[in-house]
Amino acid sequence: MIPKRLLKLDASSIRREVEEELQFHIDMSAREYESRGFSADQARDLAKRRLGNISAIKRECLQISVRKRLQVKLKSILCSIIFALGIVIKVASTDVDVAQMGTVLIIIALSGGLLTFVKILSVLHLVSDRKPINLGLNTDKQSG
Repeated sequence: MIPKRLLKLDASSIRREVEEELQFHIDMSAREYESRGFSADQARDLAKRRLGNISAIKRECLQISVRKRLQVKLKSILCSIIFALGIVIKVASTDVDVAQMGTVLIIIALSGGLLTFVKILSVLHLVSDRKPINLGLNTDKQSG
């Protein structure tokens, strides 16, 4: 069994990230309402109403974030175990075929770690105050 201290998650960090993300959405929505002529207070109230039950959303986001982080930790631990096993087999084996199996385990572990890292990067949100850059990849518009 995996020791609990390896799976321990920083709850205050997760909570802070979720609160910052929700605040970002409220701020962006409020800016939209302000651009339509609402006062700052009205815009903030409308933005909060638009988001819905903030405490329920926060609770759900916390649960999702904890699950995702736990999955990442478990995947990292599994990849580390497979990697270590591969190293041990490769170093300790005198049989070439068995040593190759160690190499395969090392490649599997590294690939799994890389895929986990890439997946984490793919879900990161890069926030900017500027408008999105048009890369000309929109296929809905017909070129003339």
